[in-house]
Amino acid sequence: MYTMKKLKYTLGCLVLSVFTFGQWQAPASNQSFYGELSYPAIDTAYITGTIGELYQTLDGGETWTNIQEFGGFSSLYKPQFINGKIGFVNANGGVYRTMDAGATWDTISADWINQTGLPFNDLVIGDDYLYAYYQVNDSMQIIRSADLGDNWTDLVVLPFTSYILALDLWEDTYGVILDPTNPEKYYYSTDGFVSVDTVYTQNFQEVTGGGRLDMVNSALAVNYRQFGGTGPSQRIQASSGFVHDLNLDGFNVLPVIDLDQQFGKLIASSYYGKYFICLNTNATQWTEYNIGVDAPIYSIDFADEEHAIALVGNELRYTKNASLLGVSNPIEMNFKVYPNPFESNLNLETENKDALFRLYDVQGNLVHTMKSGGEHSLDFLQSGVYLLEMTDGIHTNYQKVIKK
Repeated sequence: MYTMKKLKYTLGCLVLSVFTFGQWQAPASNQSFYGELSYPAIDTAYITGTIGELYQTLDGGETWTNIQEFGGFSSLYKPQFINGKIGFVNANGGVYRTMDAGATWDTISADWINQTGLPFNDLVIGDDYLYAYYQVNDSMQIIRSADLGDNWTDLVVLPFTSYILALDLWEDTYGVILDPTNPEKYYYSTDGFVSVDTVYTQNFQEVTGGGRLDMVNSALAVNYRQFGGTGPSQRIQASSGFVHDLNLDGFNVLPVIDLDQQFGKLIASSYYGKYFICLNTNATQWTEYNIGVDAPIYSIDFADEEHAIALVGNELRYTKNASLLGVSNPIEMNFKVYPNPFESNLNLETENKDALFRLYDVQGNLVHTMKSGGEHSLDFLQSGVYLLEMTDGIHTNYQKVIKK
């Protein structure tokens, strides 16, 4: 999640099952990729290769070009781009910055090393600041930059050391830092890590290690594991200390591998080509979608509501019609749908004379439109699962319906 470019997650929730909105396609070439991607503009995205290469697309994922070789032993990871030209990667024990879409790079950690002899090796992008940290004896110093890494200001000092910290902020104000030495506590800030309060977990839950943390609003953080990590994904009520498992699939089995926020939606990737969309402020109810490749989605990123790229296994998939705008926060609109499942006729009960109903198949294709409530004969439909869109001209709701 790169919050300098993302709209925040503030809307309601949606409860559906498995749908595949959007046509996910493979790029023209058969290149293999590894790691994470960053999709900051509709046409422009970046992804790491398998031996230290950084690739770029200028056509929304259709074709990819190797624009930089960082070296086979560089441990290149975590591309984070604020826009199509300005971005950062982690490599060779430091953080590299480009201001010209990858044509040239400089190491923003180099000056820090020269001044203090203490390198930092990770970066968090806030709304208006960059955040990093470095080790001082037995403590960890959090630092902040307002000029893309040229100058840094000291913030809070934490009483432990860790090679990689899990930390994030909401609007450069509300932040959480996990304590790698004690799973029963974490640190919470309301002033952008100028200071922190120690918060102890309250419901006999421990905060699991996983290495990734995203603030999804001012009160909630999501703690999740990347592929290969351990422990369940979790929802952390930042100020209160309550920690709950994040249940993507209804069975508390599938973990969050990657997390993205776009246009008020929270998007989580997982195993088996599945990704989930949620709009509620507690991250408790999710809609399941499928890219169509039976492999873990290591990384997923949306440039806007239609354009998305995902790394599925070691293959890329892209879509230019993801239809995120079709997933709306449910407002009570006094619709009733029955029976469900149905055999031939479906009753749509509403008092709204402006109501409009659309049925979509599991590929996201519009199959039927109903311009009023009442009893509708749907004998022509094949048996299966459909998505019913219900709108009153202002709000939109969705419901899964099944034809026997």
